[in-house]
Amino acid sequence: MADGRKSWLPFPSALGRECLSESSGTENERRAIRVAELMNDYRTLQHYIVQVQATPSNGDYNEEGYSILRQCSNDAQALLSATFTDMQSGGAGLEGEKGQLQGYLSPPLDADCTPFVAMLTGGVSSKRIMIDASVRRFLAQRIYLRATAATRWASSRAAILQGHKAHAGHALALQQVDNQLRAELYSISDERILTDLRTADWQAGRWIDEDPAPNTVLSYSRAQR
Repeated sequence: MADGRKSWLPFPSALGRECLSESSGTENERRAIRVAELMNDYRTLQHYIVQVQATPSNGDYNEEGYSILRQCSNDAQALLSATFTDMQSGGAGLEGEKGQLQGYLSPPLDADCTPFVAMLTGGVSSKRIMIDASVRRFLAQRIYLRATAATRWASSRAAILQGHKAHAGHALALQQVDNQLRAELYSISDERILTDLRTADWQAGRWIDEDPAPNTVLSYSRAQR
């Protein structure tokens, strides 16, 4: 990733490669595996987000970093609750697609890839599914980066206070920590996230020929915030 930390993105599973090598390698099969990769990334990020926690001490509840952590938790829950229709523009005619997507999300992602192929050939627009999966991953990555920045802020603040209440002697050090948090949050731009995700996909050798354009991901994702 751009900040030098180890990428959370898993490499394509052995199953995915096996499904391609033992089949005719059609575009629908590639699409199915790509959707599985995107949703696996999304679920991995949700798992990481749940583990990002920091408990405020007395009087610190409303401090900026803790407010951001609470917002990240709320955003992650909202993203988990979002249905297929919530993530797509339009409305009428999408109910059947939503049902098929929910069916797709039920089995583990490392199960046989046949259900994904069936879904993509069964009337659900592969473009809509790819957009949904890409937007979910993008939003989860944004939440995760903001949450980890706030967690680093909490750790730095705790190191300064050493279990004591903040007083005038802490002011300069605490201000520096606050400024660092704001700088980190500012650096978490939509463009940076998209570039990092794209780079990680490319380095993992993933098939990204039909991934939605960055502007498409941003358009759908901003409607969810």
